[in-house]
Amino acid sequence: MNVYFNILYKNLRFAHLFALLLLVAVVSFTNADAAGEHAEKNAASSIHPDVALKTYRKLLKEKLKVITQALSTVLKSSFEKQRKVVGILVEKILKFFSEAKVRLTELGIAPGDPFPSDDNIKEVFSLVLENTYFLGKLVLHMPDLVHETITKFPEWKILVQYAVGFSNDSNAFIGVDDKILHLMAQEFEIVEKDPEYVNPNSRKYVEEKQRQLEMELKEMKKVIAKEKKKKQKGPKLSGPRRYEL
Repeated sequence: MNVYFNILYKNLRFAHLFALLLLVAVVSFTNADAAGEHAEKNAASSIHPDVALKTYRKLLKEKLKVITQALSTVLKSSFEKQRKVVGILVEKILKFFSEAKVRLTELGIAPGDPFPSDDNIKEVFSLVLENTYFLGKLVLHMPDLVHETITKFPEWKILVQYAVGFSNDSNAFIGVDDKILHLMAQEFEIVEKDPEYVNPNSRKYVEEKQRQLEMELKEMKKVIAKEKKKKQKGPKLSGPRRYEL
């Protein structure tokens, strides 16, 4: 784990919060490996899944705040640093999804299963949710960089689809946070996009808005020029009439 702290501080020099988030993305499975050995022993003393989920939601709320703060730190950095950070995070998160999928399958945990009360299983389970949300925030705020990086990995779509589906079926996310999952699913095109869906942070959207603005300004100039010309061609007063006596 310490190696990632060193990479972060030497090359990126970001805040402690972001360093912690990076560690979440590259979490080891030391505890998860022990889950299979202790699952049966802990099952008898496990609390009810509904209670476990309710308790986790409170913890998740605080973790999502940390994710949002970490993202804010990234967005304030230079473009080159953003590119470097996104590259590291996307790679590590996808690796985590791949390993988590295998581990949870081995433990007999599938999308839609009740929230686990066993601490060892819950750790892997919850990290899938948190990293899915983190990836969602990244792609919604920095879509071009994320797409540029993630498409380098052949199985990215399968892994993201698994993670998003797993997170949705967990019922851990509610309100605005649940909407993030729906938006990221559209951004990654793993579900059909709503007709009105747009990502205001995408280069395509920004360029389109710029074109529209330029066209509107062009039309406005035409109208102003036309009105100005019309005023210049206004009715001329004729000279005084002469009357013969």
